[in-house]
This record gives sequence, C-alpha cells and structure tokens, in this order.
Amino acid sequence: MPFLLARSSTAASVAAPDLTPDDLFLREGYRLAALRQSRLLDTRPEVAFDRLTTLAQRLLGVPVALVSLVDRERQFFKSQQGLAEPLASARETPLSHSFCKYVAASATPLVVADART
Repeated sequence: MPFLLARSSTAASVAAPDLTPDDLFLREGYRLAALRQSRLLDTRPEVAFDRLTTLAQRLLGVPVALVSLVDRERQFFKSQQGLAEPLASARETPLSHSFCKYVAASATPLVVADART
C-alpha cells in the first residue's frame, strides 16, 4: 500500500520511479475504481480513523497526521489531526496542494524532508 511520510526534519527524499503514461493511465483507473468501491469519499469522520491519525501523530512526533483519499480533482481527508482552519473543517484540498497525488500516481513511498518548503 502506498504511503507518504512528511515531517519537518533533515530526512532524505526518496525519488519516485519514472512511469509511462500508459502505466499511469491503467494504474489510475484501477485506483479510482477501488476508491469508489470503498465508499469512503465525502463520509463523516469516524472514531477508528481518528484513532489512527492520533496514534500516527504521537508516534512520529509530527504536528499533522492525515488519512487522505485522492480522487481526480482533490484529496479528501477521511481523518485529520492538527490541521488549522479552514482546512480542518473543509476536510479537503485541491490536488495542487497535495503530496499524496505523487504517491497515488507512483505507488511508492515518498519522504518529504520539510513539508513547509
């Protein structure tokens, strides 16, 4: 399962492998079908997901932890801990504000040394 780890530190970045447009198209179709089948987009917060983000935030010592679902136009936060308003209430951002789109496209881990930059 792809994941993203972003924290303010001096961690090294991991580059995603190059994928052809055909690879991306096929992978994207399967991913979006699975996302629709999950029926998690635009659902209310749930305790189980909130426990996960709280645990991740505490274990990693990071100010923000998210469970993000990425569709074609946006990322939806099924759960979030530490986001400021208005993002906390909106529970989504456009893909232009998303690290997760790179993880979804490449299906490989992405480490961001400093999300603020």
